Amino acid sequence: MGGSMRSPIAITANLAGLLYLARHRAGDEPELEESARVFLAAMDGASLRIVVSPAWLEVNGIRVPSDAPGVSAVNEQFHAHRVSRLEFRAPPEVSELLTLARVLSAYPGVHASWDDVRSALGPVAAKGFLTEDRSEFTVIHPADNAALDLQLGSSEEWAGIDSFVEQGGLIPPAVSLPVPDLKRTIKPAPKTEDPSKLERLKIRGHSAIDAEDWDSLLTTAQDFLIAEHEAVSESSARLYRLELRRLLSTREITQVARLAAIGNRRQEATRVLSQLGGDATEVLMQLLSETEALAERRGYYSALTNMTEGIEVIIHHLDSPMWFVVRNAAELCGEMRLEGSVPELARHLDHADARVRKSIAGALHRIGTREALDPLARMLKDPAKSVRMQVVGNLDGVRGRALAMPLMSLLQREQDGDVIREVLHALGRIGTADALMALRSIANGEFRQLDRKQRIQAVEGLGLAGPAAHELLRDLTGSRDDELASTAANLLAEVTN
Repeated sequence: MGGSMRSPIAITANLAGLLYLARHRAGDEPELEESARVFLAAMDGASLRIVVSPAWLEVNGIRVPSDAPGVSAVNEQFHAHRVSRLEFRAPPEVSELLTLARVLSAYPGVHASWDDVRSALGPVAAKGFLTEDRSEFTVIHPADNAALDLQLGSSEEWAGIDSFVEQGGLIPPAVSLPVPDLKRTIKPAPKTEDPSKLERLKIRGHSAIDAEDWDSLLTTAQDFLIAEHEAVSESSARLYRLELRRLLSTREITQVARLAAIGNRRQEATRVLSQLGGDATEVLMQLLSETEALAERRGYYSALTNMTEGIEVIIHHLDSPMWFVVRNAAELCGEMRLEGSVPELARHLDHADARVRKSIAGALHRIGTREALDPLARMLKDPAKSVRMQVVGNLDGVRGRALAMPLMSLLQREQDGDVIREVLHALGRIGTADALMALRSIANGEFRQLDRKQRIQAVEGLGLAGPAAHELLRDLTGSRDDELASTAANLLAEVTN
């Protein structure tokens, strides 16, 4: 590993800062170039390989803690543009890095396909820096049984963001579809009400419906919402809300929902849907289950995460007899942090389809309440490797501390090497005293059922624990196993510089 600057956390944070600048300060070339140079300095002249999945991000084969600065933003931007891997066999030119940053920082939907991404990259596309994510979106149609997993990343901000900004880093916001705030663009309410406004809006709405002019209908629906806000009394505002809901039957809501999934009016349509209550939520869930087009599924999923009413509709779909509907509902429960869904999610821990159980594990982790920990611990015994990997790969920090002992118990019986590796790394990310002592014991060869490769993985786990493991790593640099000692020394150098 050699160099002291090549820290996965620093690389991730600097990449996130570069993407932020490319999106929000695109015209500031000196600052962009300086940010690119800082990122290249973090590479320290070496090769770089960043791989993303729905639940984690790896830099040069090392899992970066999910709460580290920039992880969420980088993960989400890569997924938004169907990128599974960024790889530099040697440091790129500053101009090449800036081209990549401008493309990867674009808002979701700007590049509708992988061909659009390559076209935006221009000559840089031929360098092969980016690898297309050919896996399917997590919302699956019955015909797509063989599709792989993809989740949208979390839209929560990172812990420690303030301190990172103070040190010169800039973290981009989450990339979930923004919903315009009408209140910021609406003029103050007039002192008197125009008695004919409501009737004019109703006539416009019915005319648009008769002509099947869904764009005009969306514009009219927006004007209903503006009129509601400008109403001089609550009773008048309530009348606009009532008439809008009367105007839009399930058929019309479905057409507005389609505009929220594709096209250039997604934000406006999402705003309108968010005001239509449980009826809109039901329509979106139905469309999500029926459509085969990947872009539309992503659009419906994004619109659903902005719904505030009718949430029970999503939870109700956990009881569907169709596996893909249950899976979609579980993913949404997690994305929307629906704490009330935990008992229902827990009821399906024994679902016959491992894809559903894997989605439930991801949802429980995202919800992250105390009530979610018990079902997560039970899922450590799931017969499917993919489910156990999902549970273990998500654990870190405060949320995972209650599962440190179950993880150590899992080591006693687990036979799969990949799962064992993830358990060892998870113990390091959790970082409790018991977890770190267990890793030291494994590194010292006291767990005879674990081989030499897994002893080194235990050392890697200590490297993920931060300052709490410095002394343990320092002790291991004196190991008689040269590779183990070298691994400990390199990790210690990285975390202390």
